[in-house]
Amino acid sequence: MGEKLLKGATEFLFEPQVEDVLGSPAPHYLNFQMYQILLEAKASEHSSRMVAMKNATDNAKELIKDLTLEYKQTSPGQHYQRTFGNYQCRYGNGLTI
Repeated sequence: MGEKLLKGATEFLFEPQVEDVLGSPAPHYLNFQMYQILLEAKASEHSSRMVAMKNATDNAKELIKDLTLEYKQTSPGQHYQRTFGNYQCRYGNGLTI
């Protein structure tokens, strides 16, 4: 405390030292910020997965609707021919109709 004070200045005495007071919250603040970043990254990943699964579900429902409509517009004979015709193309003429 050998420093000279300006006239009218007030001297403050910090206990513990200024470095201890200001240095203590810094690691806690950094830990909190890192934790916050990790939480936001996890939430973002979760949100992305939810959106992807919703899009996949919507696409599957649309495909089912289109295939059901196509199936209903064809005759039963065509269903049989498609099913067993594809079998014959893949596995030979082992199946007699």
